[in-house]
Amino acid sequence: MTLRLTLYLLLTGLATVSLAQTEKKYSNYIPPSPNVASIQQYGNYPVSGATGLPTIGFPLFSVDLNKYSLPVNINYHASGRKTSLNYSSLGLGWNLNATAVISRTVKGRADLLPFQKAPYPIAEIANLPANYDKVWQMTSGYAFASAQTPDSQHDLYTYTLNGKSGKFILQEGQPVILSGEPIGIRPISENYFELTDDDGVTYLFGSQPGDAYGGVEFFDSEGARANDSWFVNSITTPYGEQIKFKYGSVYSNSVSGSHIWGNMSLFDQYEARDAIYNLNDVPFTGAIRSFQEYFMNYVTAIEFPTGKISFGYDTDYKLTNATLTDYNGNTAQKYTFIYKQIPGENLPNNNSMLLSELNLVNAQGAVKQKYAFDYNLSDGFQVTWDFPKQHDWWGYYNGNSGENGSNIPEFLVKMVFGGGSFSQTIGSPGGLAPSFAHKSYGMLRKITFPTGGNTQFVYEPNRYLDRAGALQQGPGIRVQQVVSTDGNGNVMLKLYKYGENENGAGALLYQPRKYDFASEQTNITVPPAGEVISVGNGGILGAARVRRYQSSPNPEVAEAYGYPVYYSKVTEYATDKNLNAINGKIEYTYSIPGLELYQRTIPNWGEYETGFWYQPVYMPPYGESKLTSKKIYKSQGADLVLQSSNEFTYATFKEVSIPEIFLAQFIFVLLDDGKVMERKFAEAPSNLPIYVYREVPVKGGASLKTAESHTVYENGQSLTTTTQYTYNNLAHLYPSIVGTTHSDGRIEEKQSKYPLDYSGISATDPISAGVKNLLQQHIYTPVLESSTFKSNSDGSNKQLIKTTFASYKSDIGLQDKLYVVENNQPLSGFAASYVANGAVKTDPGYKVMMQFNKYNGQGRLLEQEAPGNVKESYIWGYKSSFPVAKITGADYQSASQLITQSVLDNPSTDNAVSTETTKLRNGLPSALVNSYTFAPLIGMTSQTNERGLTTYYNYDDIGRLSVIKDHNKQVLKQYDYQFTSTIPAATDITVYRSASSSLVYTKSDCPAGMEGTEVRYGLPAGMFVSTLSIADAEQQSAAASALYGPLYANLLGECKTPVVKAKVQLNFNVTGVTPTSSISIKFMQGSNTVATASFPRSPSGPFTVDVPVGTYYLAVTIPSIYQNMNLMLSVTETGQSWFSNGGLGINSDAVSLSTAGTYNITISN
Repeated sequence: MTLRLTLYLLLTGLATVSLAQTEKKYSNYIPPSPNVASIQQYGNYPVSGATGLPTIGFPLFSVDLNKYSLPVNINYHASGRKTSLNYSSLGLGWNLNATAVISRTVKGRADLLPFQKAPYPIAEIANLPANYDKVWQMTSGYAFASAQTPDSQHDLYTYTLNGKSGKFILQEGQPVILSGEPIGIRPISENYFELTDDDGVTYLFGSQPGDAYGGVEFFDSEGARANDSWFVNSITTPYGEQIKFKYGSVYSNSVSGSHIWGNMSLFDQYEARDAIYNLNDVPFTGAIRSFQEYFMNYVTAIEFPTGKISFGYDTDYKLTNATLTDYNGNTAQKYTFIYKQIPGENLPNNNSMLLSELNLVNAQGAVKQKYAFDYNLSDGFQVTWDFPKQHDWWGYYNGNSGENGSNIPEFLVKMVFGGGSFSQTIGSPGGLAPSFAHKSYGMLRKITFPTGGNTQFVYEPNRYLDRAGALQQGPGIRVQQVVSTDGNGNVMLKLYKYGENENGAGALLYQPRKYDFASEQTNITVPPAGEVISVGNGGILGAARVRRYQSSPNPEVAEAYGYPVYYSKVTEYATDKNLNAINGKIEYTYSIPGLELYQRTIPNWGEYETGFWYQPVYMPPYGESKLTSKKIYKSQGADLVLQSSNEFTYATFKEVSIPEIFLAQFIFVLLDDGKVMERKFAEAPSNLPIYVYREVPVKGGASLKTAESHTVYENGQSLTTTTQYTYNNLAHLYPSIVGTTHSDGRIEEKQSKYPLDYSGISATDPISAGVKNLLQQHIYTPVLESSTFKSNSDGSNKQLIKTTFASYKSDIGLQDKLYVVENNQPLSGFAASYVANGAVKTDPGYKVMMQFNKYNGQGRLLEQEAPGNVKESYIWGYKSSFPVAKITGADYQSASQLITQSVLDNPSTDNAVSTETTKLRNGLPSALVNSYTFAPLIGMTSQTNERGLTTYYNYDDIGRLSVIKDHNKQVLKQYDYQFTSTIPAATDITVYRSASSSLVYTKSDCPAGMEGTEVRYGLPAGMFVSTLSIADAEQQSAAASALYGPLYANLLGECKTPVVKAKVQLNFNVTGVTPTSSISIKFMQGSNTVATASFPRSPSGPFTVDVPVGTYYLAVTIPSIYQNMNLMLSVTETGQSWFSNGGLGINSDAVSLSTAGTYNITISN
C-alpha cells in the first residue's frame, strides 16, 4: 500500500462565538470554522521533513475522467493530540479527503456582496480629529459592509482542491490571487464561488436552498449572518464531464477550545475592570464564559458519469463504510471502518475514538484485506471533565487544568479605585507548559498491513531554542524512528536527527509570550446628564480600564501559535534495529519560512500595563519551507562516504503588496450617542488614543525553483550537472527556458511556449483560433511549442536539435495537429513562434507529423492519422469511458455506421459488446480491428486482437485480478493474494523517556575582575526518548543540559563585583553523646541571614563553608539532646580565641570575619 498525502476537505464546522459582556470587542478576527481549520493544518502545519512529520495515508478510490482524476483517500496528521474537540468522521488524527472547499478568515467586517470599498489611506487615519467620521465608520460594528462603507482589512480566503491550494482576497469585489497561480475566481453571489484552474477545470463552490448539491456554512456576528465556508458543488472538465457532491449536515453544541462542554461551564477568560473614575464605582473582577455553536457538513455521495461513491455514517457521524458502485448500481469496491474507544474517555465529536481497522470487504461483507492501527495508550491518562482547557501554549494536550478558574498564564493584576488599589494574582504558573507524554497520548504508533508486515513510529517532542538560548519543548511532536518489518523477520529502521550538527533544535517562528493572552481597553461611561468629558490632572471623567486574560491567544496573533517548529537540517539514517550498523544516511537541508510581524504599542499608556501591544502576524504565501539540498551517503567500512548531492535555489516572483490597516478601538464611550462623545474625547488634549492603527499590507507571491545541481562523487572525482530555470512570463509562471550544463561543458537548452505566451490574437486561421480558444477556456498548461537547442560551454554555436509545435481545435481544447521541423543535422536559423498582426506565426520549416481529426463530446479521440499513412479510429463505450475498439485502416465515420452506440454506452454483458465489435470486423474486412470489454470501475475483462484471438481477465470478489486465460479459456497466469484477515503477533517497540532535570550553572563569560551569578537550567520530563534504555534517554538529557546550561547561564546570568569570602571550618568536639540531630548556626546581620551552617550529626568533620567577609552575630540553635551538657562555642583565626559562651541556644557577641583567611568554629563540652 502506497502512503501518500492529498490536501482535501471532508467536513467542517462553523463557530459562532458569543461573549457574556456589554462592551465592544477591541478588534475583530473570525478564523475559519474549527473543522475547516483541522483540514487546513496540512497547510499551516505541513507534512514534510522540515516539520518532522511522516506521510501517512491510504488511497481508497480514484474518480477518473478524461484528463482529470480526483483521488479519495484518508490521511493521518501525526503532530500530537490537541484539546480543541474538532470533529472528524474518522476519529482522532485522521481526515477523509474527498472534496474541496473555500474558506475565509474574517478581518474587520465580513466582505460580502456588494463588496465594500478599500480602506482609507493611513495618512487620513493618522489625522484623527479631522477624519474622525471615517475612522468611526470603519469600526462601528462588524456585521456587514456596504458598498459605501470602507473596511480596514480584507478577509483572507483559502481554497483547497485536488492537490492545489492557495489564498486570495477580494479588493473592491475583484479577486486578487496571493499565491501566484494562474487561476480564475468569480464570486457569483454570497452563496456561490466559481474557480477555474489552469487546466480549464471549473469548480463550483457553495449551495442555496433547493440545490441538492454543495454546501455552505455561516457564522453570526452581531445578529447578522455571513458565510464562512463554501463546499464544492460540482467539478466540470473543459470537455463537459462532471462530478457532483452531496452533503449531510448536523448541528453540534459541542465546542472547540476551552469553552462549554456538556453541563459544565469552563471559564477561558478572566476580566479585570478598574473602578469608574469620579463616579464612586468599585473595581470588578470575574470570569467570562464564551461558547461556540456550529453546523457541520459531511460528504455523503460523489456522483460521476460512470458511477458513484457513497459514504455511510453511524449515529455519532463516524464514517462506517465507503462504497464504489458503477452506473448500474453494481458494487465495485467497498471499505469498512472499525473503531475503538480510548479507555476512560467519552469526548464529543469522536475525539475519544480511534480508527482501529480499515477493511476491504466483498459484497457479502467478508473481510479480504485488513489494515490495523495501534495507538500510544500506555500512559493510561484519565480524561476529566475539563479536558478542553488542559492545553499548552499551542493548544496541545498537557494534562494541566490550571488554577484560579482557568488555564491561563499567570498575571499579577492591579486594580485601582478612588480610595486606593488592590492586586490579585490570576492564572496558573506553568499551566501552559507542554507535556510530551500527554500530547503523544492517543497518537498512531503502528500500522499492520494485510501481508502481516508492520510499520511502527517512535516520536519525540519538537525542540527549539528560546530567546535566552535555552533548549525548550515546542509545539507538537516529531518522528524519531520509523521501523518497518516485512512479516518474514526482515527489519528496516530509519532514524531521524534534527537541527544543525544534529543538536535537536529547530526554529519556532513565533515564540510564546504571556501578553498575547491578554487584551486591554478603556471604557468611558458618560453620566446621564451627558457632561462634557474633561481631561486634566484629575483624570478622565467616567473612565475605567478593562483588561481581559484568556487561555487562548488574541485573534490577531492566534495564527502564529499554529505554526510548527521548522528544522533547517534533518538527517535520515538507515540502520539496524539496535541502532548499531549504519548502512547510510541522507542529509536534507530546508529553508526556514519567513513571518511578517507588525507590532503596535499603545502610545502614552505605558504606566498602566507593561508589555501589552497589538501584534498582527502574517505568513506570506511564498514563505513556505523549501528543500534546498539533499546529500546521500553510503556506508564503506566504518565510514559514511558522500555519493551524490542535489542543491536547489529559489526566488520569489509576482510579488504583490496590497495596503490595508490594522485598526483597533482602544477607548469606548458607553452612551447611545457614543460617536459624539468619542469625537469630543478625540479633540481633547489627552494624547490618549481612541484607536490603535498600523499599516499591515497583505503580501503575495510565488516561490519558484530557479536552479538545481546534481553532483555524483566516485573515486575522489565528481561530475556536476546544473540546471537553470527561467520564467519569462509572470502571467503563468511556468518555466520558459530550462538550461542544462553537463559535466563536460555541453549546454542543452529547452524552450517552451504556453497559451498565455500568445497575446493579442484576433485572426481566425486554424492555429490562431485554436490558441485563442485555449485562452478563453482557461486552459493554460499545454506546451504549444517545445524546442531543444545545444551550444558550446561559452554559449556559442547555438543550434536547434529538435522542435515541435502543437495546434489545437477552435471549438474544444484538444490537440488538432502536431508539427515538427525535420532535420538530420542541427539547425541555426530556426525562428520561434510569435504573434504578428493578430495571428500566430510559426517557422516555415514545420511539417505535420500527426493530425487528430475528430473527438466526441467528452473529449475522447475518435480518429487520428499520420500524413501518408492509414487512419486509426476508436469506438468508445460504457458511457464514453473505455475504448471498445481500435480500428486501423478505416475512418470513424465508416466504423460508427456499423455499430449501435446506445448498446455500447450501457452494455448488459460482455457478449453485447462483442456482438457490436464483431460487426466492425465483418463490415471492415480490410481494416485491423482490436476490441475490448470492461467491468466498469474494475478493469478490462477481455481483449481480442486483429486475428480474432481473445485473452480473458477474471477478477476476485473485491476487484483484484485473479486469472488470465487465453482464447481457449486455458489459464495462462493465476494470482494468489496471500493476505490475512487476522492480525499476526508482532514485537512492539518499547520507548523510554527521560526524567525532568534541574541543574545550576554559573555565568562564565564575565570580564576580568567580575564574577558570574548562578542560573538554574531545567529540562522537562520526556524531553528525550530512546528505544534502547532509560539510561540512553537520561544520557541524551545530560548531554543537552551540559551543552545548553552554560549557554543559558551566560545569557541570563549577571556579572558582579566578586564578594570576598572567608572560609569557616565547623568543628564538633562534643563527647559523651551520640549525635542524632544537627546544630544550626546562622550568620546574621540585623534580621538578614547571610549564611547558614549546620554541624554534622556525627563527629566526622571538620566541614567548611564560605561566608562573605563582614561582621555578624551568630544565632545558634541547639537541639534538646544536648541540654545540660555545658556546650562551649569558640571562634578562632589561626588558633586565636575570640570568644566563648555556653548554654542552650547560644547567641554570640559580634564576630568579625575581616579577611579572606580561615576561621574555626568549635562546639565542645
